[in-house]
Amino acid sequence: MRNLKHPATIIAAVALFVGLGGSAAAYATGLISGSQIKNHSIAEKKLTKKAIKALRGQRGPAGPAGATGATGATGATGATGPAGPAGPTGPAGSALAYAHVLSGGTVDTTKSKNVGASDVSHPATGVYCFLSSLSFTPSVAVASASFIITQMRTVAVLVGRTADCPTGTKVSVHIVVPGGSGGTDTASDSDFTIEFN
Repeated sequence: MRNLKHPATIIAAVALFVGLGGSAAAYATGLISGSQIKNHSIAEKKLTKKAIKALRGQRGPAGPAGATGATGATGATGATGPAGPAGPTGPAGSALAYAHVLSGGTVDTTKSKNVGASDVSHPATGVYCFLSSLSFTPSVAVASASFIITQMRTVAVLVGRTADCPTGTKVSVHIVVPGGSGGTDTASDSDFTIEFN
Protein backbone atom coordinates (compact mmCIF):
# COMPACT_ATOMS: atom_id res chain seq x y z
CA MET A 1 0.00 0.00 0.00
CA ARG A 2 2.94 2.26 0.37
CA ASN A 3 3.27 2.39 -3.42
CA LEU A 4 -0.24 3.91 -3.74
CA LYS A 5 0.76 7.02 -1.87
CA HIS A 6 2.30 8.46 -5.02
CA PRO A 7 -0.17 10.81 -6.75
CA ALA A 8 0.31 9.35 -10.22
CA THR A 9 -0.35 5.87 -8.95
CA ILE A 10 -3.56 6.99 -7.27
CA ILE A 11 -4.88 8.63 -10.48
CA ALA A 12 -4.14 5.50 -12.56
CA ALA A 13 -5.93 3.32 -10.02
CA VAL A 14 -9.02 5.57 -10.13
CA ALA A 15 -9.08 5.55 -13.94
CA LEU A 16 -8.88 1.76 -14.01
CA PHE A 17 -11.74 1.49 -11.54
CA VAL A 18 -13.98 3.81 -13.56
CA GLY A 19 -13.21 2.01 -16.80
CA LEU A 20 -14.03 -1.38 -15.36
CA GLY A 21 -17.14 -0.03 -13.68
CA GLY A 22 -18.50 1.54 -16.97
CA SER A 23 -18.19 -1.71 -18.95
CA ALA A 24 -19.88 -3.63 -16.20
CA ALA A 25 -22.76 -1.13 -16.16
CA ALA A 26 -23.29 -1.39 -19.90
CA TYR A 27 -23.30 -5.16 -19.72
CA ALA A 28 -25.66 -5.09 -16.75
CA THR A 29 -28.28 -2.96 -18.64
CA GLY A 30 -28.29 -5.23 -21.76
CA LEU A 31 -26.91 -2.65 -24.21
CA ILE A 32 -24.76 -3.97 -27.03
CA SER A 33 -22.98 -2.26 -29.87
CA GLY A 34 -23.59 -2.78 -33.60
CA SER A 35 -20.34 -4.66 -33.97
CA GLN A 36 -21.65 -7.31 -31.61
CA ILE A 37 -24.76 -8.05 -33.83
CA LYS A 38 -24.38 -10.88 -36.34
CA ASN A 39 -25.43 -9.98 -39.87
CA HIS A 40 -29.00 -11.10 -40.87
CA SER A 41 -29.72 -12.29 -37.35
CA ILE A 42 -32.53 -9.83 -36.30
CA ALA A 43 -36.15 -10.88 -37.08
CA GLU A 44 -38.51 -8.32 -38.71
CA LYS A 45 -40.78 -8.25 -35.67
CA LYS A 46 -37.88 -6.95 -33.60
CA LEU A 47 -37.56 -3.83 -35.81
CA THR A 48 -39.54 -0.62 -35.57
CA LYS A 49 -42.11 0.23 -38.26
CA LYS A 50 -39.91 3.07 -39.43
CA ALA A 51 -36.98 0.73 -39.83
CA ILE A 52 -39.07 -1.79 -41.78
CA LYS A 53 -40.38 0.92 -44.09
CA ALA A 54 -36.85 2.15 -44.76
CA LEU A 55 -35.82 -1.37 -45.82
CA ARG A 56 -38.51 -1.64 -48.48
CA GLY A 57 -37.70 -0.46 -52.00
CA GLN A 58 -39.96 1.44 -54.42
CA ARG A 59 -42.72 -0.35 -56.37
CA GLY A 60 -41.41 -1.80 -59.61
CA PRO A 61 -42.95 -1.15 -63.06
CA ALA A 62 -46.13 -3.02 -64.08
CA GLY A 63 -45.54 -6.28 -65.87
CA PRO A 64 -46.77 -6.97 -69.45
CA ALA A 65 -50.48 -7.68 -70.03
CA GLY A 66 -51.45 -11.33 -69.94
CA ALA A 67 -52.81 -13.23 -72.92
CA THR A 68 -56.46 -12.68 -73.93
CA GLY A 69 -58.78 -15.23 -72.39
CA ALA A 70 -61.04 -17.53 -74.38
CA THR A 71 -64.39 -16.15 -75.63
CA GLY A 72 -67.23 -16.93 -73.30
CA ALA A 73 -70.36 -18.83 -74.27
CA THR A 74 -73.14 -16.95 -76.10
CA GLY A 75 -75.79 -15.66 -73.73
CA ALA A 76 -79.46 -16.50 -73.99
CA THR A 77 -81.62 -14.52 -76.43
CA GLY A 78 -83.31 -11.61 -74.73
CA ALA A 79 -87.05 -11.03 -74.68
CA THR A 80 -88.65 -9.29 -77.65
CA GLY A 81 -88.97 -5.57 -77.06
CA PRO A 82 -92.22 -3.64 -77.41
CA ALA A 83 -93.41 -2.59 -80.84
CA GLY A 84 -92.20 0.83 -81.91
CA PRO A 85 -94.53 3.67 -82.81
CA ALA A 86 -96.14 3.77 -86.25
CA GLY A 87 -94.10 5.59 -88.85
CA PRO A 88 -95.33 8.67 -90.68
CA THR A 89 -97.62 8.27 -93.67
CA GLY A 90 -95.66 7.92 -96.87
CA PRO A 91 -95.99 10.30 -99.78
CA ALA A 92 -98.82 9.83 -102.22
CA GLY A 93 -98.14 7.61 -105.23
CA SER A 94 -97.30 9.12 -108.59
CA ALA A 95 -100.16 7.53 -110.56
CA LEU A 96 -102.71 9.97 -112.01
CA ALA A 97 -105.45 7.47 -111.22
CA TYR A 98 -106.19 3.80 -110.67
CA ALA A 99 -109.28 1.68 -110.39
CA HIS A 100 -110.48 -1.76 -109.35
CA VAL A 101 -113.26 -2.66 -111.78
CA LEU A 102 -115.57 -5.60 -111.08
CA SER A 103 -116.56 -8.01 -113.83
CA GLY A 104 -119.94 -6.31 -114.34
CA GLY A 105 -118.34 -2.91 -114.93
CA THR A 106 -118.89 -1.52 -111.41
CA VAL A 107 -116.05 0.50 -109.91
CA ASP A 108 -114.86 -0.46 -106.42
CA THR A 109 -114.40 3.10 -105.15
CA THR A 110 -112.63 1.93 -101.95
CA LYS A 111 -109.72 0.77 -104.13
CA SER A 112 -109.82 3.50 -106.76
CA LYS A 113 -108.45 7.01 -107.22
CA ASN A 114 -109.83 9.67 -109.59
CA VAL A 115 -112.13 7.11 -111.26
CA GLY A 116 -115.86 6.98 -110.49
CA ALA A 117 -118.70 4.66 -111.45
CA SER A 118 -119.90 7.02 -114.19
CA ASP A 119 -116.47 6.98 -115.86
CA VAL A 120 -116.73 3.31 -116.95
CA SER A 121 -119.10 1.55 -119.35
CA HIS A 122 -119.40 -2.18 -120.14
CA PRO A 123 -121.01 -2.42 -123.59
CA ALA A 124 -120.11 -6.04 -124.36
CA THR A 125 -118.64 -9.21 -122.87
CA GLY A 126 -115.01 -8.61 -121.98
CA VAL A 127 -115.16 -4.94 -123.07
CA TYR A 128 -114.67 -2.03 -120.65
CA CYS A 129 -114.51 1.61 -121.73
CA PHE A 130 -113.15 4.54 -119.72
CA LEU A 131 -115.15 7.48 -120.93
CA SER A 132 -114.51 11.13 -121.71
CA SER A 133 -115.84 12.06 -118.27
CA LEU A 134 -112.45 11.15 -116.77
CA SER A 135 -110.91 14.28 -115.22
CA PHE A 136 -107.55 13.59 -116.87
CA THR A 137 -106.15 12.41 -120.20
CA PRO A 138 -103.79 9.46 -119.65
CA SER A 139 -100.68 8.82 -121.69
CA VAL A 140 -100.16 5.29 -120.40
CA ALA A 141 -102.49 2.67 -118.95
CA VAL A 142 -101.62 -0.76 -117.55
CA ALA A 143 -104.17 -3.38 -116.45
CA SER A 144 -104.19 -6.92 -115.07
CA ALA A 145 -107.09 -9.32 -114.59
CA SER A 146 -107.83 -10.99 -111.26
CA PHE A 147 -106.06 -14.34 -111.06
CA ILE A 148 -108.29 -17.38 -111.53
CA ILE A 149 -106.23 -20.55 -111.48
CA THR A 150 -108.69 -22.61 -113.57
CA GLN A 151 -108.99 -20.07 -116.36
CA MET A 152 -106.17 -17.72 -117.29
CA ARG A 153 -107.15 -14.45 -118.94
CA THR A 154 -105.36 -11.97 -121.18
CA VAL A 155 -105.94 -8.24 -120.82
CA ALA A 156 -105.40 -5.87 -123.77
CA VAL A 157 -105.32 -2.12 -123.08
CA LEU A 158 -105.47 0.68 -125.65
CA VAL A 159 -105.10 4.37 -124.79
CA GLY A 160 -107.89 5.51 -127.11
CA ARG A 161 -111.14 4.11 -128.47
CA THR A 162 -111.79 0.69 -130.03
CA ALA A 163 -114.84 -0.03 -132.22
CA ASP A 164 -116.74 -1.58 -129.28
CA CYS A 165 -116.53 1.60 -127.13
CA PRO A 166 -118.49 4.84 -127.54
CA THR A 167 -117.07 8.02 -129.07
CA GLY A 168 -114.88 9.98 -126.69
CA THR A 169 -113.56 6.88 -124.90
CA LYS A 170 -110.09 7.62 -123.50
CA VAL A 171 -109.01 4.04 -122.68
CA SER A 172 -110.36 0.69 -123.95
CA VAL A 173 -109.88 -2.63 -122.16
CA HIS A 174 -110.56 -6.07 -123.71
CA ILE A 175 -110.34 -9.32 -121.70
CA VAL A 176 -110.23 -12.76 -123.33
CA VAL A 177 -109.60 -16.37 -122.43
CA PRO A 178 -106.81 -17.53 -124.77
CA GLY A 179 -107.76 -20.34 -127.14
CA GLY A 180 -104.33 -21.89 -126.98
CA SER A 181 -102.36 -23.11 -129.98
CA GLY A 182 -104.58 -22.86 -133.06
CA GLY A 183 -107.62 -22.06 -130.92
CA THR A 184 -109.88 -19.01 -130.83
CA ASP A 185 -109.75 -16.44 -128.02
CA THR A 186 -113.03 -16.07 -126.16
CA ALA A 187 -114.17 -12.74 -124.69
CA SER A 188 -114.67 -13.00 -120.94
CA ASP A 189 -115.85 -10.72 -118.16
CA SER A 190 -113.42 -10.45 -115.22
CA ASP A 191 -112.48 -8.23 -112.34
CA PHE A 192 -109.36 -6.22 -113.17
CA THR A 193 -107.13 -3.45 -111.86
CA ILE A 194 -105.93 -0.58 -114.02
CA GLU A 195 -103.42 2.24 -113.46
CA PHE A 196 -103.20 5.50 -115.43
CA ASN A 197 -100.29 7.89 -115.96
